[in-house]
Amino acid sequence: MLHTREGEQEPCCAEVISGEHYAEIGLLFDGKELSDYDGVFFLPREIGTMLADAGFSVPEECFS
Repeated sequence: MLHTREGEQEPCCAEVISGEHYAEIGLLFDGKELSDYDGVFFLPREIGTMLADAGFSVPEECFS
């Protein structure tokens, strides 16, 4: 799930819930491209897919 701050267009974080696992990943953008993230070593593919579906690009090196 992607979350945005009130009045902003870019997601500020992504939330991943899978069984007993939970992660909140902070997201930073340069325009429409993901420039940094915080909270995990590599970005889960499902977050990349959600961002792409929302019109953002994610560099391949973000994934494991």
